[in-house]
Amino acid sequence: LTTERSTDVKPSWSKDGRWIYYTSNRSGEYQVWKIRPEGGEPVQVTRNGGYTPFESFDGKFIYYAKALNEHSLWRVPAGGGEEKFFLDDVVSNRWVMLNKGICILNMEAKPRPVIEFFNFASGRSRALNVLPMEGDIYGGGTAIAAPPDGTWLLFGQIVTK
Repeated sequence: LTTERSTDVKPSWSKDGRWIYYTSNRSGEYQVWKIRPEGGEPVQVTRNGGYTPFESFDGKFIYYAKALNEHSLWRVPAGGGEEKFFLDDVVSNRWVMLNKGICILNMEAKPRPVIEFFNFASGRSRALNVLPMEGDIYGGGTAIAAPPDGTWLLFGQIVTK
């Protein structure tokens, strides 16, 4: 869909299927952009850094990290507007958007990694007891995935046996 000489990564669909959001360094630094699935002129969404974008399920906001190794989540109105801090301790490739909140793979939790669920309605996080007790959790690449209803979680595990 894109033809310029830039790095374009981390695509995700808008909920209505009318846009593809992605990360691009076409402006000299990584920002969130969007483009129509049939092509056309890309539209810049963020101005102060953006990586791993996902649209909220109500279509009102785009959530993203500021940079690849940034540890905070930000959001901007889908139609444009002010970029605002949303949540701390979220690594760019270790979260997934759900209908009712965000699941976060926290690799820094002690004594071992944990998946946390941030609930939009309550504004609170809680740990989910879903990770296996044996083996190492893989936190690289796209480290966590789930369907919108959150009934399943997919994560990578390194088995050492």
